[in-house]
Amino acid sequence: ARGGAAVAAAGDYTCERCGAKVFASKPACFRCGAPKPRGPAAAALAPAAKAVAPAGGDGRLIVRDVTCVSPYALLLFAGGSLVVNAEAGTVEVDGHITIAASGRVGALLKQLRAELLSLLAKKLEEPSLSLVGSPIYEAIVRLITSDGL
Repeated sequence: ARGGAAVAAAGDYTCERCGAKVFASKPACFRCGAPKPRGPAAAALAPAAKAVAPAGGDGRLIVRDVTCVSPYALLLFAGGSLVVNAEAGTVEVDGHITIAASGRVGALLKQLRAELLSLLAKKLEEPSLSLVGSPIYEAIVRLITSDGL
C-alpha cells in the first residue's frame, strides 16, 4: 500500500521458513525461495482477509489489490510512454496507470525499459540471438521474480 504500510489481501501468506510476508500471486517466497504452501497449511498461514477500501477513500485503487501482475511488469511491458514525476513520487504509464515510486526508481525503470526495447529490436534483427545471460534480461527477470526486493 502507499506510504509503506502493507495491506494484507486475501491469500497473502507468511513464509514458514523465513517469516516473510508473501503476496498470494507468488508461487514461492521472494526472500528464501520456499514454495507456497498448499492445502490446510496454506489456510493456517494466511492472515485474516481484510476489507480493502480504495487508498485514502479518494477512489484510487491499489494495483496489487486489483491484479496479480507486478507493478514492475506493468511499468516495463505496458504500451505507451512512462512519465516520471519525481516531485509527486509517481510513474505514469501511458496516461492511464499511476504507480507510486520515487523519482530515482522511476528514472531507473525508464532507462531499463529503453534498454529492453533496444535488446528486443536486436532480437528481431537477429532471431538466433540469445537473451539469456544478457545483463538487461537478467536484471528484468530478477526484478520481476523478486518483486523488486
